[in-house]
Amino acid sequence: MNRKCYAFFDVDHTIIAGSSGRYLAFRCVREGILPVHNLLKIPLLYFHYRTGILEPEILRELLQQLEGIPITQIRELSAEIFEQKLKPRLYVQAVRLIQHERSMGRTVVLATSAPESIVRPIARYLGIEDVVATKFEVENDKLTGKFDGLPAFGKGKQAKVHTFAEEHQADLTCCSFYSDSHYDLPLLMSVREPVAVNPDRKLRRTAIHEGWRVLKFRKVLKETGVLNNGTLYSGR
Repeated sequence: MNRKCYAFFDVDHTIIAGSSGRYLAFRCVREGILPVHNLLKIPLLYFHYRTGILEPEILRELLQQLEGIPITQIRELSAEIFEQKLKPRLYVQAVRLIQHERSMGRTVVLATSAPESIVRPIARYLGIEDVVATKFEVENDKLTGKFDGLPAFGKGKQAKVHTFAEEHQADLTCCSFYSDSHYDLPLLMSVREPVAVNPDRKLRRTAIHEGWRVLKFRKVLKETGVLNNGTLYSGR
């Protein structure tokens, strides 16, 4: 059986400047989907994430507040957020890396802890079919306030990617993974080519110790004038 090789990319701070999930949470507050008191909680959660002390259980408490919200509403908001906030913040270097990985014969996959709804518009724009992300449980087209399976966070992301690899006959020993976060160390240690992109302090220390590539992305698409209304790249 021939090995299938994939290039896995984290999303937040890796292919976009900023946090996609944070944009979605703030927009939900603005639309009245989440209570206003979350305006104080969301920045604190983000701080905990960036400093390495975030507990997944806190995310469950936030998700419970979305119980009964139509999934179509979340998807529509996600599409708007992508056009208004995320597309202009795509890193030029990340887009070029995605092209390079495809030229090397690897299929590109987004592997992120962000909600799948906010990641899908990014994937479509970049011509990426496969997404490994955090899923919200849905019944009768409405959110139940629970995760669908494990959130793709830390070892949860590693488990989801391993499941993806098994289902797609992928060999992680020929795959690459690009990430900014030390939370992704379990998965970075699992692939042949781990790459630290805009790494946090803990990941940077590990990357230097292990001899991994360390990349720093700065320029975003809004600074280049190449934004368009369609799919940026197609193919696998």
